[in-house]
Parts: sequence; structure tokens; C-alpha cells
Amino acid sequence: MIDFQDQRARPASILFFVSIFALAGAALYAAIAKKPAVNMAARKKQIQQYQIGMADAQKMINDNKEIVDKNIWKSGEERVGPELLRSLNDLASHHKVKLSAFRPQRPFYVENMTQLIYQVTVDGTYLEVLGFANDIEKSAKKYALTQFNLASTDASSDKVSATLGLVAYSIPAEKNKK
Repeated sequence: MIDFQDQRARPASILFFVSIFALAGAALYAAIAKKPAVNMAARKKQIQQYQIGMADAQKMINDNKEIVDKNIWKSGEERVGPELLRSLNDLASHHKVKLSAFRPQRPFYVENMTQLIYQVTVDGTYLEVLGFANDIEKSAKKYALTQFNLASTDASSDKVSATLGLVAYSIPAEKNKK
């Protein structure tokens, strides 16, 4: 019980009264203090902006996936070389250049994709070789020109030899079936 007369009960009584006052103060503060106002309209607008942002990001992902799908070989790396050589032969005959070398380089493997590197050597006149290289750069094929070295083969004529670096990307055939 509460008893301030008894020396032994006095600390417990003081503690009891302090606790009662602390509880009353906390209840009074909870009743009087302002609650933060939640603006539901602003929250809904913020959620809509996040949803619009997510939809835009998904659209960008889909657009980029379409671009990647257009520019990647899906037939497996063993079929890229022959198809690329056939395409380069057609282009070489169109530009009247001689395709004198086609050298596959060591492929570079990355998770689900393979980077295939080729070195191609062509001979012809300066303008024919430049036209050939220009068409490779402008073509919508699944390979890209990464290197172009030009050297004169004969000082008394306009005959040149060019070494071109080409790169193509391939998805392994078994990954493409999934």
C-alpha cells in the first residue's frame, strides 16, 4: 500500500506516484498532440507516377529486347561462319573485290551469348574495297565491322588490300529452344 510514514515503504510509494504521473502525462500528450495528416490524394498520385515509370521501363526493356533479337544469330555458333561467309561472298562479287581470306578467331563466351570474331582480307581497287567496307557498315546484317586496315599492294596502281575485323553474336541453339 501507499504509506509515506513507514521508512521501508516510502521508496515504493514514491515510485508508484511517479509512475502514475508519467502514465497520466503520456495519456495527456497522446490526446493533445497533433497527428500527422496523411494526404491520400498525394499518395495516390505518387503511386500512379511509380506505376507509369514502371510501365515505361518495361516498354524500354521490350524495345531493347526486339533490337537485340534482330541483331543476334539464333542458329548456334557453328552455323554463323558459313552463313557469314556466304553473305560476304555475295557482297564481294557485287563490289568486284576478291575475298582472299576468311579467318574465324577464338570465340569469347559470356553467360548465354557467344561473341564470334572474324578477320576478312579483300583485294581490289581502292574504291571497290571502300564500297565493300561501307556496305558492311550500312547493312542490316547480324554482324558489325570493328576493324579496317588498308594497305597498298602495288605502288604503281590503285590496287589495295584490306583486312577487316567483323564481330557477330550468337545464342547457343539449345538456349534458343527454351
